[in-house]
Amino acid sequence: MTAGSMERGGRKATRVREDLLADGLLAILRGFDRGGVAAFVEGLLPAGIRFIEITMEAGAFDTLRWLSQTYGDRVRAGAGTILTVDQAHMAVDAGAEYLVSPGLFLDVAEAAHATDVLYLPGVTTPTEVGLALRAGLDLVKLFPAGVLGPDYLRALRGPYPQLKAIAVGNMSFDRMEPLLRAGAVGIALGGSVFGRDETGIPSRAQIEEAGRRARALIQMVRSPQGV
Repeated sequence: MTAGSMERGGRKATRVREDLLADGLLAILRGFDRGGVAAFVEGLLPAGIRFIEITMEAGAFDTLRWLSQTYGDRVRAGAGTILTVDQAHMAVDAGAEYLVSPGLFLDVAEAAHATDVLYLPGVTTPTEVGLALRAGLDLVKLFPAGVLGPDYLRALRGPYPQLKAIAVGNMSFDRMEPLLRAGAVGIALGGSVFGRDETGIPSRAQIEEAGRRARALIQMVRSPQGV
């Protein structure tokens, strides 16, 4: 793999990348069955959140396939916690339009590029950011962003101004705005944002409210008045 060899990717990957950068929001669903995923999607779509990541738990490939087939182009279905090339291929076969990893795995990046899906590697250190950029992967998952904080992101963007980081991990509403103002291009919403009730799944109203709140925050920070 040469430096910059995976930049932008093919036509489908580029389209997904552009949509993710425009939306700036991604929901991470971990450990939910189809009913739970459906409850989230029905709450997220009215809030304008279409990027849904299914993490690789038991039954995840079947859930991912169901999500992709049931909701079609209303959602951007992706696979998270991708650690191996085999998982990458299985996720793409199940309908994933993007792959997300907790770390930077260049063999997974190559598999994603070969199948024209977007790859979001997880990065934390300056070395990992540099390696990702040299491979043409400027859109990354900064993890765990909620722990690292906005000052850390600002420091990374000093030597790497081209870095486009989606803030993932240990997120809360009070941490979102500082990270966005530090240069994050997007935010991932997980369990710490949505919460859970006694059934283990928030109500549709809770999901939609959290989604709308996150959407409003993104729009506010991106507006000229929010600068």
